[in-house]
Amino acid sequence: MFGMIRPLLILGHLLLAIGISAESNFWLFPGQNGANNDYSENPILPQSTPQPLRWSTDFDAYTIRLWQQHLSGNKATAGETMYAKSSEDSEVGNFTWTVQTYSMDLEDSNVFFLQVDDLHGHSITSHYFNITAGGVSSSITTLATSTTTSTSVADSSTRSATATQSFPASTPSAATQSPQPQNKDTAVKIGLGVGLGLGIPLVLLLGVYLGMQAMKTRQTAGETMDQSIYIGPDPPKYPLVEYSQAPSSEELRTEPSELPGDRYNAPQELS
Repeated sequence: MFGMIRPLLILGHLLLAIGISAESNFWLFPGQNGANNDYSENPILPQSTPQPLRWSTDFDAYTIRLWQQHLSGNKATAGETMYAKSSEDSEVGNFTWTVQTYSMDLEDSNVFFLQVDDLHGHSITSHYFNITAGGVSSSITTLATSTTTSTSVADSSTRSATATQSFPASTPSAATQSPQPQNKDTAVKIGLGVGLGLGIPLVLLLGVYLGMQAMKTRQTAGETMDQSIYIGPDPPKYPLVEYSQAPSSEELRTEPSELPGDRYNAPQELS
């Protein structure tokens, strides 16, 4: 039985590791990435306006780069590096960005997204957002203070991106980005949601498996016990057997017969 439970324990550890990674790496604003080429809920950011960006990650050293999404086809163009953190810098998790497209042209596409990249090839992709050419729009989506746990984790569905241009890196130090306190309550809520979403199904799966094993054990014990029990009519019936009868008294009665000789010789005394 332990041999069958062992794969479930291994699966549980893998799910737990995935859950821990998922709850540690995500975008708070512009938000976690959704379906590819779905622009229906894009935040709108006017150029030259200050916009706080927020994220959570356990990467030791990483950069944040702006990408321009191609509206025809699943491609994107790499833009400027907006933010860089080294292993010596403390984790801030936010900075205020002056909205701009750098060397990219809005006439090519007004859809952009951000991506965190570490030194080991891991990345966290944000939700799409639109950049408009100047002027404050009434439809601007403000900084999100909470996120839902139903959206997919960035690492699990990173968008296909093709770097078509090379730009000089503009990497302001993490210490000069007007850091603001990170929203820990939101990170805790997201972590709890992901942890419960993975833990509850695992517990249910383990409970179903143990229940099936218990039923199988009881059935095996019942079959073993039934083999020693008489199965048939109650009480059991046996075939009748005819026994021989004892001889009657008349058959046993016989007439006395004479002893051999014609007289009885009495004993004689010895002289």
